[in-house]
Amino acid sequence: MTVSTATTDYEQQLPKASGLWPSFFNVALRATISVNATCGQTGREEYCRLTTDGTGRSRGSQCGICDANNPDPEKRHPITNIVDGTNSWWQSPTLQKGAKNDRVTINLDLGQLGDKSI
Repeated sequence: MTVSTATTDYEQQLPKASGLWPSFFNVALRATISVNATCGQTGREEYCRLTTDGTGRSRGSQCGICDANNPDPEKRHPITNIVDGTNSWWQSPTLQKGAKNDRVTINLDLGQLGDKSI
């Protein structure tokens, strides 16, 4: 499952170039990202994630439903969420349906970012 580049105004919030310092930008925002599995990709799926308090101690779990085909964006957790500059997230599949998704591969293609000279 390949998804095209995410675009947001995130880069506008980064510090601008000044003096000897180059401008900053998040190269992932211009990347093409793909993954071999996502929660809800094959239909409605329940997930749970651990939550922590401000000190890093576990507070328990927070559960929800993911469904890639749901019109509600809060039910979809595609891989593009990890580079879109928002608080949304990508959700891996659960292991409830078996161990076939115990290893998930994420590919981040940054493309050619510099000028190559010989």
